[in-house]
Amino acid sequence: MIAKLNPKFKNFKWLKASPYLPVWLSWIAGIGCSAFASGVAWNWETTQLQEEFPQRANNLALALQQSIDEYLQVPRAMGAFYDSSERVTAEEFARFSKVFLTREPGLLELGWLEYVPGDERSRYEKNRQLEDPNFRIRNCEGSNRELPLEARAEYYPTIYLEMPTLDRAATPEEYRAAAPEEYRPEVGCDRAANPISRLSIDRAKTFEIAIATPHLSRNDSAVSIFEIYQPIYSIPASTQLSTEAVSDKKLKGIIYLSIDIQEVISNSIGALSLEDLNFYLFDLSFDRLDSSLIKSLYQENSELLLFYNSRTREFIQDKSKIPTLKTGTTNYCPYGRDGSTCVRTLNVADREWSVLIVPRASTDKVASRAIATLTIGLFLTSLLATYLTHVTQRTLKTEAVNRSLNTELEITHKVHRMLLPKEREFVGIDGLEIAGFMEPAADVGGDYYDVLFQEGRLLIGIGDVTGHGLESGVLTIVVQTAVRTLLANRETDSKKILEVLNRVICGSVRRMNSDKSLTLALLEYQDRKLQLSGQHEEAIVIRKNGKIERIDTIDLGFPIGLEDDIARFVNCASIELNSGDVVILYTDGIPEAENPYGKRYGVDRLAQVARRHAHQDARDIQRAIVADLKQYISTQKIYDDITLLVLKQG
Repeated sequence: MIAKLNPKFKNFKWLKASPYLPVWLSWIAGIGCSAFASGVAWNWETTQLQEEFPQRANNLALALQQSIDEYLQVPRAMGAFYDSSERVTAEEFARFSKVFLTREPGLLELGWLEYVPGDERSRYEKNRQLEDPNFRIRNCEGSNRELPLEARAEYYPTIYLEMPTLDRAATPEEYRAAAPEEYRPEVGCDRAANPISRLSIDRAKTFEIAIATPHLSRNDSAVSIFEIYQPIYSIPASTQLSTEAVSDKKLKGIIYLSIDIQEVISNSIGALSLEDLNFYLFDLSFDRLDSSLIKSLYQENSELLLFYNSRTREFIQDKSKIPTLKTGTTNYCPYGRDGSTCVRTLNVADREWSVLIVPRASTDKVASRAIATLTIGLFLTSLLATYLTHVTQRTLKTEAVNRSLNTELEITHKVHRMLLPKEREFVGIDGLEIAGFMEPAADVGGDYYDVLFQEGRLLIGIGDVTGHGLESGVLTIVVQTAVRTLLANRETDSKKILEVLNRVICGSVRRMNSDKSLTLALLEYQDRKLQLSGQHEEAIVIRKNGKIERIDTIDLGFPIGLEDDIARFVNCASIELNSGDVVILYTDGIPEAENPYGKRYGVDRLAQVARRHAHQDARDIQRAIVADLKQYISTQKIYDDITLLVLKQG
């Protein structure tokens, strides 16, 4: 029908008839399933990354916050140090500061700014000059560190200042000796001369908390820093143990820290897995950052501190080199409907920083899993296709052999059937009715029977070759041919026939390299008398009066083909037949046939059925026995050849 509708399908007729169709189908199904599995793996990996992202973003934010908090502990510890001392000397400050400068690599400066009211400036400078004759409160902003300092209500000169050295194990004295040009010029500089610093100091004094400055550039370099100002107060001894607010406490000074932003961040992420997470650090709260991103102003915004590239593992502070974000909409975060999924807030003293975490398109990882799945699927498909190809080739070879064997079996079967005695041969025997039946379990049976009439003598042979099939069928043909040949040579002695036949079969079996043998009985009939010789199944005699006689042949011969000489085993038994007597000859396929319940037909049932129909002619008796046998076994498979001969004396 398809070919009629579309002639192009005629080209695919070979596929329908091709024995390699399962191979092609396995390739098609395997490639399809592999591609589907690869797609599933891709989606699964992508989903996994999306599900893992919030936790990984939280881990990053937690690591950054912990690192920042460590730096914020420094001014608190220094404040406690000042609270416990009436007066801190330069040496004490240096030794205490060295602990933090050694531990925190991002700590660039740690200093003490002493509070000096404006009306006490002259007296304060004179007192300090007793220790350092060159001391005076100066304006150190810009390249000229000797600018005049305008009169103000208060000053915050740098009294102590410590910075890290290349050798962090050096003592403060060794440091100042190694870098006097860095250390000395800062002493006496008024930090409040800088507007940003002054604003932060004023806020720290007003709110009595640590204040962080906006990010700054250190000495006009590309290094971004921020500063922390922590106010330190002197509390009267009488109120130190009180839990109530103290109104008469006095500002002693400010603990000052200068911190390298990149160092803080880089040291905090060292133990994290960020191979596919980029992030931007902003000196903005989330609300301001969200608004800036929606308006696409983030790159022009001066609050962008740095960008971390997870592929190259480097920090970028140059805004012109920072990758462009997908902005201008509320969905600048690929893993959420709003930016809150990708943004985490960091608390830096009184300020808020925001980390915008952007998952890098990790196609390498996702693609590698998908490609691995596809590769494994194609590999398994190729194995299956190779196996099916091998099986198909073996099947084709087997089918070719089977066709050849079937042809041989068919020929052998035809020869076997052709050599069986025909009904017309039974008609010419006066006084004795004969009916025969054979049904092989395979195409070629291993049962044998023959009826030979020559010069007034009747010879009947019945036998059973072990097994069935081609070898058994060939052996029955050899037996039949040998017996007929002996009779043609006027050999009439059944004992000699069995002896010669045994030698022929032994030679044939050896030549065939087979283990076949057969039971064979020969019956010579003449003048209402049967001479029985050879070993086979029992012969059943049904007398006219209904009496059943069973003649055992176990002592009348020996299986043919097992021994070279069986003459000593061959004997003869005589059976006198009267009018109406019936003789039943059969092979073991009849008594050993089973019904669906596994119960055998048996010799007794065979004899009883024969007796019930003994008044009929030989052909009707044979038909009745076969019909009863078929009814008994029902749908059960026949496992052995069935041969039946019925003789009735007239």
